[in-house]
Amino acid sequence: MTNEMAVEALKWIVHDIEERKSEADAEKKDDFSAGRSLAYYEVCDMIHSRLDVLGVSLENHE
Repeated sequence: MTNEMAVEALKWIVHDIEERKSEADAEKKDDFSAGRSLAYYEVCDMIHSRLDVLGVSLENHE
């Protein structure tokens, strides 16, 4: 059984990362900002991919 506190913590972390990605998307003025946005995207993708392998979906725990 999934630990609900861990799921809530993951949701919070992913939400913060996605929020920073949105900020970086809005600031895409130069290569650094574009790279920053891509880095946030890759981190979110990595977290979601690992959770999928474990059978954990953050969307199902809204």
